[in-house]
Amino acid sequence: MPDVILFLTSPKTKEREQMSLENLRQLSKLGKDIVILSTVPNINEEFFKLSKLVIFDFYNGMIDRAVYKKAKEYPIPYGGAFGSFFYCSNYPNYLIYTHTHFLSVFRNTKNLIKIALALKYTNFFYVEDDHYFSDDGINKLSEYFIRMNNESLNA
Repeated sequence: MPDVILFLTSPKTKEREQMSLENLRQLSKLGKDIVILSTVPNINEEFFKLSKLVIFDFYNGMIDRAVYKKAKEYPIPYGGAFGSFFYCSNYPNYLIYTHTHFLSVFRNTKNLIKIALALKYTNFFYVEDDHYFSDDGINKLSEYFIRMNNESLNA
């Protein structure tokens, strides 16, 4: 199993669900396995039909500005007094600004990649549900996977 598409989705509304499904249908044209991580329960049955595996993670890790110190307290350039938090995974340190789901997205991305590795996939393409690929974009993604395999590149 060399190739997989890792698809993060949060279809909390019908509009978001339809957008996500449209993007997923486009990606399914590649004929690759798709692993989905959803952050909401009760997703449309079509998500299961279009994927090899569906994983659920309901952790809502919104970073609250009141919890963290102001960025001006750190010796780094900044554009204003944004709340900040440093997440460190050995090296380098990551600066993350508040009022964002970045930590949840980062964790979900990391988990999807680890699952792909555990399932013995060699190459992956990670995408979130709000990224649309035209037919031309799908052709470019197909070329990406061909290049990964033909040139022994790793992703």
